[in-house]
Amino acid sequence: MTVGKALYGLLNDDAGITAVVSGRIYPEIAPADAVAPYIVYSIVSNTPSDIKEDGGSVDTAQIEVYNFGTTYSSTVDLGVLVRGVLDKVNGTYGGVNIQSIKYNNEQMDVTPERDLWASIQDYQARIKL
Repeated sequence: MTVGKALYGLLNDDAGITAVVSGRIYPEIAPADAVAPYIVYSIVSNTPSDIKEDGGSVDTAQIEVYNFGTTYSSTVDLGVLVRGVLDKVNGTYGGVNIQSIKYNNEQMDVTPERDLWASIQDYQARIKL
């Protein structure tokens, strides 16, 4: 099972996010014709580790979530929704045992020629195997 499957499930199953992006949630890259607002998530790295006191293996994944919108405020609002769903979550989602997800950082970007704003969020996820 992959953390990407859990991320997709968490984001797609949230009514607030679904109301904004209508299922436009993509792994790694959005289609060229994607209409904003939409979300792209990327697993930047996945590092295995054995933790004796935890009784098993735990992978630590670095995740980036890109929230795209056509205005600064709508993009910030989408980022707030995404953070509300992902930050400090734990449990089993899509068959993936999430020990924790931690929000680390966020930055904004804009592409004026495409009239597209991006909120880029960094997370760290601990996955219990």
